[in-house]
Amino acid sequence: MRCHYKRKGKSILQYTVQLELLHNGVWKPIVRYDNAHGFCHRDTVHPDGSQEKTPIFIGTANDTFTWAIKEAQGNWEAHVKRFLEEVRP
Repeated sequence: MRCHYKRKGKSILQYTVQLELLHNGVWKPIVRYDNAHGFCHRDTVHPDGSQEKTPIFIGTANDTFTWAIKEAQGNWEAHVKRFLEEVRP
């Protein structure tokens, strides 16, 4: 999991939480949470590189950043399973 954020004082201005998988010798993103594009959302990344954007409304950017870290840590196995099931032989 990679996390990156920019803050001013105690407020998160920008954040990214990205869960990655080492697949065939290459690190690939499988799910990403961020507040790019002006809103908090999850990008579900597929093996072909396509993505699905899902808005997330948790509260402040601080709250959503914390939630995203916990969600990725708590559900990493499900995210990996979904990605690997989508891999075409």
